[in-house]
Amino acid sequence: MKLLLAFIPLLLVQNLFGQYYKIDPKVQAEFHTIFYSLPKEIQRKRYIFSSADSGFTIFSKFQMDTLNTKDYLYRETEGEVQLYSVDPDTNESISDEPRDDSSTNPAFYMLAGAAFMKDTLVISSNLVAFGGLGVVLKIHKDKCFGAYVEYGDSVYRYSLKSKKIDFVQVNGKIENVVLSKMPKKMGEMFYGKATFSSLPFYQDNAAFKKGYIHKRHTMDFVFSCKLSKPLKNPKPTLDSHDLLQLMKE
Repeated sequence: MKLLLAFIPLLLVQNLFGQYYKIDPKVQAEFHTIFYSLPKEIQRKRYIFSSADSGFTIFSKFQMDTLNTKDYLYRETEGEVQLYSVDPDTNESISDEPRDDSSTNPAFYMLAGAAFMKDTLVISSNLVAFGGLGVVLKIHKDKCFGAYVEYGDSVYRYSLKSKKIDFVQVNGKIENVVLSKMPKKMGEMFYGKATFSSLPFYQDNAAFKKGYIHKRHTMDFVFSCKLSKPLKNPKPTLDSHDLLQLMKE
């Protein structure tokens, strides 16, 4: 549970990317089909903190798009990272441009949690290790909104003129949101899926000519969640206490 003690922001401000959602009980079967196709060691992660499922998100796509590939400085480096113009294992040529960090194999997962904050359903999926990242889905009345979160030992900026920070949260376009049902009771399980694309942002990176990478994240995912106690935090962020409440049984 200690790995989940992180700030997971919730963007409460309505934005231009609000989309409608629909109810379809079949999404539960879709989640289970994907889940049981995963390796057993990944399936066990669903119950990493307890024998009961509090929430699990599976990504069929989790992609980082590099928007300034022309600024990439392709060179051999000494130390932690060694770059090759030819793959030493396959002997195949490697592109001079940075590859997008993509995963289309549904083995990338995050733990998830759900709770109401007043009349808004908050579904938070996150991964916490040496840093952290996550996606927050918010359903207010009949509209859906999304946000991508990233933090760690790095420097981020929303724009080239904005202040440098160690924590970024960006809105994005959330689409194709489907829930198996709208949960109403604490402890009630529900399932869903969505597609999300974040707005672009900047991260310091010495491998680029101007010292930063300009990127965005796109993802497709399915999830299971158990509804937790309502969140009472009126602030625009969820603190560690809120996150614990989202994650426990």
